[in-house]
Amino acid sequence: MQDKRKIRQEIITYLCGGSELSPKFIRLLEEGGLTENDGKTIQGKMTEELDSNYNLDLLFEEYYIEQLKDRDDYPAEEMKKYLSDEEYLQLLKKHFPQTVSEAVDSVIGMLDEEEIKKIGKQDKSAFTWYHHFGLGLFMRNNFGINQGHAGSLIADISEKSGEFLLFNDDISGYLLEEVWDEIQRRFGDKMKLEKLLDECDDAYFSEDYELLIEKCDEILEESPDCQKAISYKGIALCFLDRYDEALEVLKNGIGLYPDNYYMKNNIAMVYYDLGDYEQSLKCCEEGLKIKDFDWLCENRIKALIKLGRMDEAVEFYKTLNHESVDLEDILLEKDLCFEALDYYYGLLKDNPDDVHVIDRIKMTIVCHNLNLTPEVGDYYIKWIDSIKKVNDTKTCPYCGGELIPIIWGYPSDDLLEKANRGEVHLGGCVIDDNTNFHCNRCEEDFSIPGICSQDIKFKEYIKINMFMFNLVFRFGSKGVKSLEELRKDLFHFTDEEFDVFIARLKEIGYISEPKEGYLEMTNKNIR
Repeated sequence: MQDKRKIRQEIITYLCGGSELSPKFIRLLEEGGLTENDGKTIQGKMTEELDSNYNLDLLFEEYYIEQLKDRDDYPAEEMKKYLSDEEYLQLLKKHFPQTVSEAVDSVIGMLDEEEIKKIGKQDKSAFTWYHHFGLGLFMRNNFGINQGHAGSLIADISEKSGEFLLFNDDISGYLLEEVWDEIQRRFGDKMKLEKLLDECDDAYFSEDYELLIEKCDEILEESPDCQKAISYKGIALCFLDRYDEALEVLKNGIGLYPDNYYMKNNIAMVYYDLGDYEQSLKCCEEGLKIKDFDWLCENRIKALIKLGRMDEAVEFYKTLNHESVDLEDILLEKDLCFEALDYYYGLLKDNPDDVHVIDRIKMTIVCHNLNLTPEVGDYYIKWIDSIKKVNDTKTCPYCGGELIPIIWGYPSDDLLEKANRGEVHLGGCVIDDNTNFHCNRCEEDFSIPGICSQDIKFKEYIKINMFMFNLVFRFGSKGVKSLEELRKDLFHFTDEEFDVFIARLKEIGYISEPKEGYLEMTNKNIR
């Protein structure tokens, strides 16, 4: 470091004069390993002490040394200029571990729970090899090994290992092995438990409930109060129809953990399977007082439905914020098709043009073989008459406005000028659909040649159904598709609707039937 008296003079000049640090002062700070912000901090401290005639040299030296002491990569040789041998040794001890135990403690202390868990599952040799450029590099750089300040640490390694390690990589390798051993010593039992719990997860999701009970028993033998094992064992017994055993396990678990909403949910499931829907509902409501848990919400709805309280189930469903809870799916899962239809029709009453609800009604009727005609107004059969083929690239089929080409991709200067004049429409850099023409009047985009609706009311519904038709027609075919295969793919149509739909596409020349029972696109470039 340069003469501190020069820095002192610069500080005084700075304090007495301008509002910015002088270039010379900044340079001197940099030579001392400090930043401009450090200089401003020094200035603040100097300002506080000026009135008391504080020794500026001493103040700066104290601040400078403290700054260097706090740096992880502090310049040891620079510090040596300011400290006695004893102070220097103490500083080395502060920054660098002196023993294997200190080094290992330092490494484990910086690892979080997930990292420790991951290391515990690794083979020892794999861990030391994998972390040679990870934790190994960290230790070589931060424990004084690469800087030549790890004499005490290396001596302790030699004493413990019985050999002198010459190379830095060998030193960090030895420390890595010690880290692995210590993790096993400290967390070995927990690692075993975590491994068994992972095996429980696998058994649960593979629906091997006998194995799941076996793994839970192994855990509970060592850790009788393990919440997850209790929950898993209870639900496994339930799935194996061993309801009395399941209730005993889960009730004992609730005795230990009265606020465990997950166990409350599992008890509700057991009562539901036993046909005791009142008790199932009660458990769900108790659990929901603890936590707004989606499975508890779903099981509450199921219990209400079984108790014939459909209106209450619907009202409760409307209050939920859980996307994973779907009333329609619950109804259909329980083969409550007519209840599901009633729910859909209630939604349709509020919004007669909700095409998603309309399709759910159609699919429920078709997929569950209900001998019903969908009560969806014009969206049954009549919408098909509105389908028309579009070839005109000049006039908008909806409003009669002028069509202009859509240009996709990054535009040139020439295209930007044309867009400003209204001659082209810039679609953007990412092509998100197959539209190629735009109407400036009604702002609609079109795929031409293609299909549109004569009635704008059916625009979106026709677009959705034609997208599905084109998708299933082209998938797995070479431009020709059998009627039988197409009928299976378009399962959301009733037989009547399918026949009318195919007849309409033939009528407008969108498809043809070159051979009986087989269809072909009339224009391979159609969108």
